[in-house]
Parts: sequence; structure tokens; C-alpha cells
Amino acid sequence: MSTTPSKRRPKNIIVPQKTAGARPGAEEWEVPVWQFVRIMDQLERNSSGSSTSLWKANADSWHELDQALTDAGEEDFDVFSQLMMNTQVALHLPDGIAKRTLAFTLNSLLVKMKRRTEGMAKRSDERKDLDFEISELGKLHTRVKPSDDAAARAKKAYQPKRFGAQSGRAGAGGSAPRGGRGQR
Repeated sequence: MSTTPSKRRPKNIIVPQKTAGARPGAEEWEVPVWQFVRIMDQLERNSSGSSTSLWKANADSWHELDQALTDAGEEDFDVFSQLMMNTQVALHLPDGIAKRTLAFTLNSLLVKMKRRTEGMAKRSDERKDLDFEISELGKLHTRVKPSDDAAARAKKAYQPKRFGAQSGRAGAGGSAPRGGRGQR
């Protein structure tokens, strides 16, 4: 019986990172591969997800990474595990729309994952794994979406000035103090 050495990938796999010219408002975040996989998979499942700027900016990396994960999963689970859990990948956010898409996608993921935990035993391994993912994706979601204070300041900053009955002053239909002249 002849033995041939099996193909083994090196333990330190370099995750492909797409580099593009930076535009104003563009951001690049380092995220664990498993989070990137969750995000891109969710975008793929969404009927319009693959037409978003978030998808387009990360599609090349996603396809290369998906192939690397498929190969590693078939050949060596340790390499697959190392790649998924201990490797970072660049998540490109080319514009503000991509950032909002990411926030929406993460919110959708979190809702779906929390629903999955509802019927699970709290001490099951699957529940613990999902709770970990929910916690970590929740932290990323918090980083992505603006805080309530920042959103409130932005909303307030762009409020048009109003005059008349809707301005908060007493006017037609407003609430003037009672007991003025001529009223008893």
C-alpha cells in the first residue's frame, strides 16, 4: 500500500483583502472571519442584498474566502476552525449607505438568531455557541449604528425652523394661558 502525503494548508492562512481607492466616507473594519461569513451569507439570502454597495465592495474577498473555507472544511477541520475563529478579514464600507446596510443586516441577523435560541435548553452547547455569536454580533452592531445621543443630536441639528401654530408658541389653536383679559 502506497501512502502519499495529503495536501495540508499552512496554519497561518492569509485572508484575501480587497484594497480599493478610499473615497470620502469609506471605512474598513477588521472583523473575525465568522462574522464576515454571517454578514455576507445574510446579504446573499436577501433578494436585493447582492445589489448593495456593501456586497459589491466585499464580493471578491467573499468568493475567495468561501472557497478557502470550503477547501479547508473538506481537507482539515483544524485549519477550517483556525480560519473561522482566529483570523481577521477586512470588511469594506465604501459609503454611508453600506454602513446603514450593515446595521440593518446585523439587526436582521440578531433578531433571527435570538428567535432560534427561544426553544433551546440554556446549557446546551448549541445555545452557548449562539449566545456567544449574538453577543459578539451585538457589539459589532453597536459599533456600526450611531448611538441614540448622536442620532438625536443629528436629528435636532437638521430640524427646520417652524413658525405659527406649530412653533410651540401660543397662536391659532395653541394653548395660551387661561385667565387673560376679557375672560372670567
